[in-house]
Parts: sequence; structure tokens; C-alpha cells
Amino acid sequence: MELLTADIIKKFYVLIWPLTRISAAIMVAPFLGSEAGNMRIRVTLSLLLGLMVYSLMPWPELNPLSGEGM
Repeated sequence: MELLTADIIKKFYVLIWPLTRISAAIMVAPFLGSEAGNMRIRVTLSLLLGLMVYSLMPWPELNPLSGEGM
């Protein structure tokens, strides 16, 4: 299977939406958001949950650097 750079960038732009929302929720969680929670655990957990949620819903394909994406 060949993946072109444009396809990878397009998939990354779609992954940004759930990843941003999940990361924000994890950062403000009472236990994981405190100083006791390790940053690597938070990032890994948000990446794993983001990849799981990414395949469940149709996400908008917006370029975050465009006016519409901002």
C-alpha cells in the first residue's frame, strides 16, 4: 500500500480534531491533570484514545492553517 505525502497530511489534519479534544479533557482531569500524573502517560493515553475515536466517527477534513480551520 502506497501512502503519498498528501494522504498522510490529510489524515493528520483529520486526526487533529479528536486528538485536541481528548488531550484537553485529559489535561483537566482531576487525577491525570495534576502534577502527580506523568506527562508521558497523558500524551500516550491521549494518542491512543484519539486513534480509537478517529476511526469511529466521520471527522471534518479542514486544514487547520486555513481561515475555515481557525
